[in-house]
Amino acid sequence: MKTVKPMYLFFDHLYESIEQIGEEVLSDWSHKEVPRLKFCVIDIKDQDEKELNSEGIYMANTMNEAEQEMNDWNE
Repeated sequence: MKTVKPMYLFFDHLYESIEQIGEEVLSDWSHKEVPRLKFCVIDIKDQDEKELNSEGIYMANTMNEAEQEMNDWNE
């Protein structure tokens, strides 16, 4: 089963909040990357994780798009 979780993409990692990334990392790399909010379709077992590798995770720009993908996976 899949669920949708809003997370911040920063390089190849997904974070539950911008604070999870860390101020030092953000300041060191902000000239190359900006955290972007994505709506991620993830396994239910991963819903409590604060950080995930983005490999193999479907990321959408809108909640509607993510919910549609989640529904397709869960059928």
